[in-house]
This record gives sequence, C-alpha cells and structure tokens, in this order.
Amino acid sequence: MSDLKSIIKYIVSRYPKKTKLSKIRLIKIIYLADWRSAIVRGKQITSIKWKFGDCGLEPDVNIELPEKKDFGFLVEHLSLSQEDKEVLDHAMKTSAEKNWAEFVSIVYSTYPILNQNSSEAKEFDLIQLANLYKDMKNEQMQRDKTLFDTDFGIRLE
Repeated sequence: MSDLKSIIKYIVSRYPKKTKLSKIRLIKIIYLADWRSAIVRGKQITSIKWKFGDCGLEPDVNIELPEKKDFGFLVEHLSLSQEDKEVLDHAMKTSAEKNWAEFVSIVYSTYPILNQNSSEAKEFDLIQLANLYKDMKNEQMQRDKTLFDTDFGIRLE
C-alpha cells in the first residue's frame, strides 16, 4: 500500500482540472482508486477503511487538500509504483471527464455502496467486495455466453 501523502501529492500535481479539485472530490477519487485497485490487483492502493453513511463516503483518516498556493511545490519524489500511478490516473480521468453530478453518480453506483445492507454506516471490506463483484461478473458473463450460444443453436466450448 502506498503512502497517503504521496497519493494526494500525485493527484494534486497531476489532476487536469485543478480548479475543480475539492476536498470532497479528492476523497472520492481516492475511493475509486482503492476500489479499482481491489478489483484489478486484489489489494487497495491505500490502507483506508471506508464507510458509507449519511454524509456519504467516510474514510477512517482525515484527508486534506493542500492549499492551492502549495500545488506547484508538490512535485517531489513520490513513492508510487507504476501500477499505483495507473490506478490513480484512471480514477482521475474518470473524475475529470465528468461534471459533479455525473461523477457522484459513478461513485455512488459502485458495488460496495450499492450493496450496503443497512442505513447504518458500516465499514466495508473492499477486497472481499471486489472478489464478490468479480465472481458475480464472471457468472453473468457465463450466463450471457450460454444464452447467446443457445440463441443460435451453437455451443462453444
């Protein structure tokens, strides 16, 4: 897992629309990066424990956006792997291409948030949920493949 300060510095120094980067957007970008990393790599990019409650996403740590005057000084040696950077770049691209409503809709339509069983804010295990999500997607693909194959009377093995 990467150091949260390095992740924040990377996002702030690379985010394409710096005027739209708020503390809340930063938190959601980090969440999306954690979620994507859990799906594609089987581990979070951070050690944050996430909850979803009345106030939205709630990380177990305080995430602060550096002062805008400090943005130019954030590019220093970052202890991020290439894989970490790719995950963060994907999350930033997802955010930067969307207006606020579209971006929030994407975040709140992720599997961990949609599958909250309670109105009570509970911590969710992104790794376990990523595994369940991948299993569900694989089952869906198998059903779709079988349906497609039987529609044409063809069985591909």
